[in-house]
Amino acid sequence: MEQTKYRIGNVANMVGVSRDTLRHYEKIGILSSRREESGYRYYTESDIARLVTVLYQRKMNIGLDEIADLSREHHDEKAILQLMKDQLAKEEQNIRRHRQNIARIRMSCEDFENILSHQNQIVLKELPSAYLIVPHTDISGSIPLWFRYAAAYPGMDMMYVLDEYSWEECEGTLDIAWRDTSLILKAEMRELVDYPIPDNTPMINHATLCLSTFVTSKERVPSQQDIRPLLDEAKRQGLLASHQVSCTFTSQDISTNPPTYYLQIYLPVF
Repeated sequence: MEQTKYRIGNVANMVGVSRDTLRHYEKIGILSSRREESGYRYYTESDIARLVTVLYQRKMNIGLDEIADLSREHHDEKAILQLMKDQLAKEEQNIRRHRQNIARIRMSCEDFENILSHQNQIVLKELPSAYLIVPHTDISGSIPLWFRYAAAYPGMDMMYVLDEYSWEECEGTLDIAWRDTSLILKAEMRELVDYPIPDNTPMINHATLCLSTFVTSKERVPSQQDIRPLLDEAKRQGLLASHQVSCTFTSQDISTNPPTYYLQIYLPVF
């Protein structure tokens, strides 16, 4: 039975691809056409059925080289199934990377919303629940260490650097001293990072009640002008202030030279 002949323009319109795409498919051997005596290229129903399979594989993001390989040589069902499983793993990995990027954007949005809402304002809140990925490091080495984790484990660039300080008041002046620096990851991000976090990983005591504020600073270290309002607010509310202060920098304004830090400061109170 003679099959219906379809000109290249008809097929292009039918399947929604360009003529150049069809010609390219022919060039790499995943589609074939015939020519009439007049020289016009045409496709048969069998060719179009093959094209449907090719386009479906392309919808699954299978590469043209892989499709061409399937077209050139015989592959049994087991080999084709493995190809599909490999592609499935790639797509699932792409989804995970996309989810990580959404989490980065959402986290940055929350940071800047907090900066806009609470800059130089003091709120009473609990410390965020977070894993201590690296409980103790020094302040100068924490950023290079953050980069090493971020490079080795996708998603670990969502860690924060948490600096801890002690303060003492002497003749009306606050003497602020660095105590410790940790790399922390918010608990809600655990499932989004490609880093094994054991169940016994220590965590920040998120039940700790703190007075917190956002400030801008040319330095990563908070000044006494940054901490003093928190102490005054604790006194105003009749709260006992800890002599330890925690600080993270959520972002930087790189339009200034040197860059401006957005610091979030936590003063535990009782």
